Amino acid sequence: MDNTSSHLEPKVLTVAKVLSLALQIPNYQRPYKWRDKHVSQLVNDIIHHQNKCEYRLGAIVVHRDKKDEITSLNIVDGQQRLLTLALIVVALKAQVLNKNITLSDKKLLSSTALTFIEKVNIENEQSIKQLQHNSLLIRQKIASLSDDKIEHLIRFLVHHCTFVYIELNDLSEAFQFFDSQNARGKSLEPYDLLKAYHLREMEHEPEAVKCQLVERWEAEAGDKGLLKPCFDDYLYRIRTWLNNGQARYFNNNDIGCFKGIHPDQNEFPPYFSIHRLAHHYTDNYNADPTRKIDQQISTYPFSLNQVILNGRRFFDYIDHYLQLLNKLPAYEALAPYFKLIAESSGKERTGDKYTYNLFLAVLLTYIDKFGEQQLAEAGKLCFLWAYKLRLDQTAVQLAGMDNYSLKNDSLFKVINEAIYTKDVFNFLLVPIDKCVATKVNNIAKVFKDNGLLLNE
Repeated sequence: MDNTSSHLEPKVLTVAKVLSLALQIPNYQRPYKWRDKHVSQLVNDIIHHQNKCEYRLGAIVVHRDKKDEITSLNIVDGQQRLLTLALIVVALKAQVLNKNITLSDKKLLSSTALTFIEKVNIENEQSIKQLQHNSLLIRQKIASLSDDKIEHLIRFLVHHCTFVYIELNDLSEAFQFFDSQNARGKSLEPYDLLKAYHLREMEHEPEAVKCQLVERWEAEAGDKGLLKPCFDDYLYRIRTWLNNGQARYFNNNDIGCFKGIHPDQNEFPPYFSIHRLAHHYTDNYNADPTRKIDQQISTYPFSLNQVILNGRRFFDYIDHYLQLLNKLPAYEALAPYFKLIAESSGKERTGDKYTYNLFLAVLLTYIDKFGEQQLAEAGKLCFLWAYKLRLDQTAVQLAGMDNYSLKNDSLFKVINEAIYTKDVFNFLLVPIDKCVATKVNNIAKVFKDNGLLLNE
């Protein structure tokens, strides 16, 4: 690289090459703090992709700092990933030594710097403690790998996992580049990361299929599209609530919620057999020449909380729920409730919007499971359950909506555990003493008429 130039000169480097560089962590960097789920996701992704020719791990931004004839390569962006990768390399090498594994490639162990973590001179106690914790976690995750898989994984990690390496001479430019990617709205959104991930899972699909899926995706990705609210307000929250987790903000740390199993991978757990069967049956049915005669088509039987099928079927999953969300206000049986909400004078308040999203989310959960069976009755129950939170609170906060959805008597849990619609309609709503909310008179009247508002 020309040391007089501060322009970006990105290069693609292997993990072995990056870890061999004389990198340093400057004192302005935050501590190492990757938690279990971040580490596990990285290990799982590397193992999952280990049969590929190359697996890109993102970008590393480095500032070349030259003072008094001494040059330092300071990590500006990528510290968390690099340190975690170094831990993985160290753990794999320790596994080789502890199990006395004989490697066919004798130089494999010397191909990366075993002392990377020592070289970057970590002194922060919080970082040291978290590195020690994550080291144990990584060793546990790879402990069950067979001898031949250990060597294969080491080779893949150090020689086939790569970074986009960006080296800058000017510190202000380095920070500007970092800021533009992370703090000014230009960083990839979680759904952008998911799009990239699942497109990588489609490496054997025709380009025409990929282009068609991306075109459908991008049509909903703009400011007026439903992609962001579909993820943020519905899919992420519903899937998380059904698994008893808090779901307030969907961010890049949560994308594991939408990663699953590729239907064509060689090894898969028994529970996945039904999904694999449905996947191939749907494709084979639709590809049968008879479809040109009977004009029939079979759609994959999606469910909100299903295991995600990586690749093409993920995009179909998102498209399925985008269409269903668009369809909800058009159901005639639900028209009275959408009319009530539209006529509410407080509908533009933040708390009322949270309540409306809650209503749509629980309604989507019911329709996803039972379709249009007893839809008018279901719409009434979902409306009363969701807006009970609104009438019972002077202000609805995001945390309050989240906690309400996680209660033991949450309607989400009732629907999730129901076998028949009657199991849902056996749900008993407890009346509230009085309405403490304002600008909801028309909604309060419905509660009064249904015996759910006692003193009004």
